[in-house]
Amino acid sequence: MGHSTGSQCVMHYLYRPNPHISTPSFDPDLEHVKRQVLDGAIMQAPISDREAILWVLTEGIGGKSPNEVREIYEKVETMAKEADRENKKSNSPFDTLLPISMTSQIGYPANTPLSARRLLSLVSPESPQSPREDDLFSSDLGHEQLEKTFGMIRHRGLLKNKLLVLYSGADQAVPDWVDKEKLLLKWRNVTDHNGETQIWDQHHSGVIPGASHALSNDDQAEPRKDLVRRVLGFLHDLEKV
Repeated sequence: MGHSTGSQCVMHYLYRPNPHISTPSFDPDLEHVKRQVLDGAIMQAPISDREAILWVLTEGIGGKSPNEVREIYEKVETMAKEADRENKKSNSPFDTLLPISMTSQIGYPANTPLSARRLLSLVSPESPQSPREDDLFSSDLGHEQLEKTFGMIRHRGLLKNKLLVLYSGADQAVPDWVDKEKLLLKWRNVTDHNGETQIWDQHHSGVIPGASHALSNDDQAEPRKDLVRRVLGFLHDLEKV
């Protein structure tokens, strides 16, 4: 089960080659192992970090206006691109950490360092035409791109049973322009190849009404019950297989 960016891990596990074939310059000694087949997989709050930052640039954050946030963001993105370009040019075994004093002003945690490569992977400036590796859940990604991710789950054969997808109905990181129900339907159709297979758990997957991103506040008791009910139902069905 993956929450938020953890859903990226779930998706990478299920759709990418097994074992992984890439050898990044920053980790030349990395040895990929063959991944095991899973009984089931859960993605909870699989939001788009790119659309989340676009939302921040539209609405502002932390008392800063959209223009103030955009000014900081553009500086951070420029720094990240320049660092990434130089690291690739020199085949550097290192990544570059961005200033927390800046990333913390555009929506990222003040206690979490963010590297140039990771930022660009999340905000994916070239999307939707050419999304980077972690731009998996944006609502504007087309069918052809989704076929390379959701559509590859069946081909890789790493999921023995079902995929459960739980989307928060009141997720603070999801812009108002995203139609959550329509987005889940699009993902389901690609995952199941328009009904040719049944990987998507249609019975338990869905949008959880009123749920925030982490369902952690006191007003989230009912959404948490809904989430737990769906997860337990999913696990109970797996036990019966």
